[in-house]
Order: sequence, then C-alpha cells, then structure tokens
Amino acid sequence: MARDEKWIEAECVRVYQPLVRAMILYAGDREVGEDAAHDALVRLVMELRAGKTIENPAGWAYRVGTNRVHRVARRRGIRNRLDPGPKPASEFDIADGIVLRRALARLPKRQRAAVVARYELGLSVREAAASLGCSEGTIRALTHQGATALRADRSLKEGRQRD
Repeated sequence: MARDEKWIEAECVRVYQPLVRAMILYAGDREVGEDAAHDALVRLVMELRAGKTIENPAGWAYRVGTNRVHRVARRRGIRNRLDPGPKPASEFDIADGIVLRRALARLPKRQRAAVVARYELGLSVREAAASLGCSEGTIRALTHQGATALRADRSLKEGRQRD
C-alpha cells in the first residue's frame, strides 16, 4: 500500500536538512554530501510511493546516503578526502565547521558514521544500528571511540580557545 503523498512530503521535509548536514560531515566534501543526500531522498520517495514500509525514514536515508558517499569515493579513488569548501553559517562559526569537518575526516570510517548518525542526525542507538547494519553495542563502542578521539583532537581544542 502506497503512502499518502502529503505524509511522504512531510517526511522529506523533516529529514532533508539533518540529512544534508550529516552527509556533508560524513563525506568531508560539500558537493558529494549534498549529492548523496539528494540521491537518498529520491530513493526514499520512490520506496515509500511503491509501498515499502520503512520504520525509520531518516535512518534509512542516512544508510543510502553513506553508501552513495562510499561509491563516489571508490570511483574517484579517494579515501577520507577533505575539501572544506564554502559552508553556510549555522549554529557555529564557519571556521569551526571546517575544523570539525577536518577532525571528523580523520576518524575511521565506521566511527565517523556512528558519530554523525548519533550526534548530527540525532538517531537513537537502535536507529543508528539499524541504519548502519550493526549491533547496538557496536554503535555504542564506535560512538564512544569517535567522541573520545574528537575530544582529544588538538585542532578542536585550539578552535575553542580562539574565542
């Protein structure tokens, strides 16, 4: 049974901004992140219109987006590439955003995915585990390891001391 178009539109509006921010942070590249988020939303709409039951649309779209980022990275032959590029001002200073993106890019891929899913998208441990295809314990461990590494990152400490 296909979902109501108004419900699908509301879900896309709800998921869009957090997904774009998360994909940009995850990819470390604004263009790749935006493309991945848009592709994920198109696939989400197609699946929902086809009647697929998706319990957590944000988590599902995050998983599709991260897979897209991986495909682009493999195609370009790059891993953990960082191109800070322009980023609109939001809750934090642009320079802080660039420093954060660089710090996230230095994390191992799985830690970065867990940290972005939990802190940027706001997914629960259960939702993050389902979207990344691993156990809840793995998400807890990866999030802890990633957050610990970010807390220890000197570039983030220097950014805070600048203010």
